[in-house]
Amino acid sequence: ETPTLTLTLTLTLTLTLTLTPRPKNLGPKPTKQAMPKRVVVIGSSGGGAATHGGGAEHTLALLRAELRRADIEVVALAYVACEAPLDFATGDTPAALWAIDAGDADAGLYVAARGRLADVNGRAISFDKAAAKLIDGGGADGVVMISADVDGVHSRTLLAAANPNFEQKGFAVVGTGGTSVGKALAMGVPIVNG
Repeated sequence: ETPTLTLTLTLTLTLTLTLTPRPKNLGPKPTKQAMPKRVVVIGSSGGGAATHGGGAEHTLALLRAELRRADIEVVALAYVACEAPLDFATGDTPAALWAIDAGDADAGLYVAARGRLADVNGRAISFDKAAAKLIDGGGADGVVMISADVDGVHSRTLLAAANPNFEQKGFAVVGTGGTSVGKALAMGVPIVNG
C-alpha cells in the first residue's frame, strides 16, 4: 500500500466595508455626458468618384457611419455629384445634389435636386447659405470638405468657417482636394494640418 497524506487547510478572511449614504441635500450624483461633435459636410465629385463604387449615396452613407462611430453628427450636408469629371463638365452635364437639411440631421440624406449641373449648383447655394447660418449661430463644430467648390457653391459655408473666433473655440475643417484645400487656406479657413 502507498501511504496517503491528508492536508487540511483552513483560511479565514474577514472583510468589513462601511458604506456611508450620500447626503440627500446634494441631489442625485452628477453624470457627465459628452455632447457629440457636429459637422457640416460639403463637397462635389464628378465622373468615377460620383458614379462608381456605389456612387455618391454609398460614399456619403459610409462617411456618416464612420463619423457616427467617432460620435460626430452630420448636421448639414450639400454634395454635388456630377456624372462627368468636373474639369470637363458643362452647365448641361447631368448632376444631383445630395443633402441633409441644416439643423435637421434626423431627416436623413436625400436627393434635393437632379438635372443640369447649372440648376443643381443653383439649388446647392440655398443649402450653402443655410449651412453658413448654422455655423454662424454656433450649430456646428467643424466642416468636412470633399473637393468643395470654394469659389462658388460652397463659398458661404467656408467664409463662415473662416471666422477667427471659431478657431479659438476648437472649430476645425478637414478636407480633400488639393485645389479646394489650398483656396480654403488662403481664405483663412482653419484647416486641420497633420
